[in-house]
Amino acid sequence: MSSDQESGTNPSTLLRAQSGQRLFRRSRRNSEAPESHLSWRWRATVTQKVYSLKLYNALRRSRRSTTVRDTADKMLAATARGATRWSRAILVSRVRTSLLRHKNTKPASAVRGGGGRSRKLSAVGSRVRDLGGLVPGCRRTALPELLDETADYIAALEMQVRAMTALSKIMSEFQSSEYKLRSAL
Repeated sequence: MSSDQESGTNPSTLLRAQSGQRLFRRSRRNSEAPESHLSWRWRATVTQKVYSLKLYNALRRSRRSTTVRDTADKMLAATARGATRWSRAILVSRVRTSLLRHKNTKPASAVRGGGGRSRKLSAVGSRVRDLGGLVPGCRRTALPELLDETADYIAALEMQVRAMTALSKIMSEFQSSEYKLRSAL
């Protein structure tokens, strides 16, 4: 066995490293289907209960200026604990908007540079770009990672819908029983 094989390095990689070229390593991904790792995170009733409780408490203390949707999204991202791009983007967006209020902002045309030629994308490329714009934090990600993030975001939104439906059902029952109690008095 040669010394290269013993150390676990590829001879061509070793030559590139010695010549000063940058080495890029690919991340190792599981060959599992996206649904398998989503099922345990977002389909668990414990996660839904934790999210429902966080959402209820956040909605109770939120000011009128914050919308229900923003609060629900922030609690969803907090439940995800920043494990995905979309959750980190939602968590950071609050800090970023408060920083932008204090800085002098330039017009969008000055920031972009404007006037450049736009290249025409294929039908698939434009759909991938549109999908990246829909998922928070995934505007410029590679297609495989974009699909993973999209699948996780969809599962999280489905759990959010289930939790908000349950909360609205509980609150409507509470309000109707409160109304019955007041009318009985």
